[in-house]
Amino acid sequence: NTDGFDVTGDNVWIHHCTVWNQDDCFDVKGGSNMLIENIEASGVGLTIGSIGAETVSNITFRNAKMHHSLKGIYMKFRGTGGVIKDITYENIEMEAPE
Repeated sequence: NTDGFDVTGDNVWIHHCTVWNQDDCFDVKGGSNMLIENIEASGVGLTIGSIGAETVSNITFRNAKMHHSLKGIYMKFRGTGGVIKDITYENIEMEAPE
């Protein structure tokens, strides 16, 4: 795929990164206890999913600057049985969303 960061796991810290693409910039697909902070992005956005039967919990996106983002912040689902909980988006700046 063409995602910038496509992450599954526990206790993940992604910081001080820039992603410029035409797909998900920072995409969490499963896991818990993640902090994604001090980032810049252009593309589809800050994403949870696609989630099927996975569990995603305790995820924080913080201090993000997004330039011409297509969707910005969103979640994608497929199938049933998945759990998404305790997601925080904090201090997100979107410049000229498309």
